[in-house]
Amino acid sequence: MSPFVGRDGQKYFRANHAVEIAVDAIEIASSIQRLVLVPGDDDFTALADALQRKGIRFSVLSTMKGEKPMVSNQLRRSADEFLEMADLLPRIGREPG
Repeated sequence: MSPFVGRDGQKYFRANHAVEIAVDAIEIASSIQRLVLVPGDDDFTALADALQRKGIRFSVLSTMKGEKPMVSNQLRRSADEFLEMADLLPRIGREPG
């Protein structure tokens, strides 16, 4: 987390998780064949492109179902594969109770 002061003079903290995930992915790129990413914002589109140029398959695990999709269209289109969470539920979910 990095601190910054907003326009209102208040001190806030900004998370750099997207940058950290991207750096980690590039560092391990030589030892993986596929990366499955769960965050769905389009900040990761450049990471998808960079990994694909290295021959690494890039998959996104998220959902398009519900009131508001949890993945950006740009990232979903950039991925080699989009894995819909709702479709996986019968395979990975638990029975209630």
